[in-house]
Amino acid sequence: MSPFPRVLCILVGLSLLRFCNTTSFASDPEGIAFFEQKIRPVLIEHCYSCHSEKAVKLRANLFLDS
Repeated sequence: MSPFPRVLCILVGLSLLRFCNTTSFASDPEGIAFFEQKIRPVLIEHCYSCHSEKAVKLRANLFLDS
């Protein structure tokens, strides 16, 4: 595995942690819209192949789709 996907996963994870600490998804419609428009597409394109229920080999025991 090249280092790029690993670095991308780390950067997306850190961004999610920062965003989660500043916005409450459950009570903020703008936060939900931001996640659905900006974050989820990146997760689907770059992360779900290794971190979803449909992954052939789950990596790091981390599900990002549930």
